[in-house]
Amino acid sequence: MSTREPMLKTQPPTWEFQLLGSVQAFVDGHPVDLGQPAHLLVLALLLAARGNPIDTDGLIDRIWGAEGPPERARNQVHKITSQLRQTLRLHSGGHELLPPYDKGYRIILDPQQVDVHRFHDLVTAAQQSTGPFGKAEASSQWRKALAQWPTDASGLPPVEPLAGIPGRWADNYRHRLREDYRKAYLQCIDVELGLGKSEELIPELTSLSGVDPPDERVAVRLMTALCHAGRRGDVPQVYRAVRARLVNVGAKPGRELLQFYQRVPDYDPALEPDAAPQLPADAAFDGAGTENPGPEASLPPRPAGKARSGTGMTINGGVTAHRDVVFGDKITNHWSGDEYDA
Repeated sequence: MSTREPMLKTQPPTWEFQLLGSVQAFVDGHPVDLGQPAHLLVLALLLAARGNPIDTDGLIDRIWGAEGPPERARNQVHKITSQLRQTLRLHSGGHELLPPYDKGYRIILDPQQVDVHRFHDLVTAAQQSTGPFGKAEASSQWRKALAQWPTDASGLPPVEPLAGIPGRWADNYRHRLREDYRKAYLQCIDVELGLGKSEELIPELTSLSGVDPPDERVAVRLMTALCHAGRRGDVPQVYRAVRARLVNVGAKPGRELLQFYQRVPDYDPALEPDAAPQLPADAAFDGAGTENPGPEASLPPRPAGKARSGTGMTINGGVTAHRDVVFGDKITNHWSGDEYDA
């Protein structure tokens, strides 16, 4: 009677996927060539869906968008997904990452294998950090979240997500991810200012404040850190530098930056570390939530006046609306000389 050797099941290789930067895949740490930009776009779409299926019409809409699909769009989607499935299977030892699915297409894997999902999960953990060590834990989680973004040659994140991937969907997703990074970074800095880490934040904020396009929120936090560290005399240089760079792009200092700078000569006690801003307990972070109030929230209220609308620069160089309090016919920064009509 013959005996058979028991069949040993092979362990599937470990995949890692990157969307924060160029779209890449790694098997056991080694890069994998996944094909042309069309394959990378479809892969990015399916990875961003976090295991949720996308039907053929959904893929067509995201791939071609407002331009309208070609006549044989469904055949092209089928061809691209079939080729992608074969490539993934080839490098997975026969294991299916993109199995046939009657309701569309979906990739089966742990979200922790995708850098963008690790980032968002760590952000959620930071938001939910509570208890006596909540701030310290939040700081640790924020830093782990930000570390999911690769740095560019200057060592300063963030790099371009989905780099080189064309189309409306990719552009919109890139914008959302940049906003998510911006919010995460600013909230991380606010927590760490509240922990009294001003001295160690100054070099980092100084580097970031020189990155184009100019970001007023980073400048405000740098000035806050300088005041906390007893370096109030360095604040005018920071303000003049960011003001000059704003003028170069056709903008003026926004209200948050201007009002904060106005109050520095009096060395407002509210600028002490104990008054540094904290994350609101019910803050939500989903890429489209409300702005964190930032360091301006730690300043004492101004007397009542009339409100006006204005604009300020975002970390991505866009323009964001905000409101301010104006007194009389003008608002003037007597330290800087900047003046605005009411």
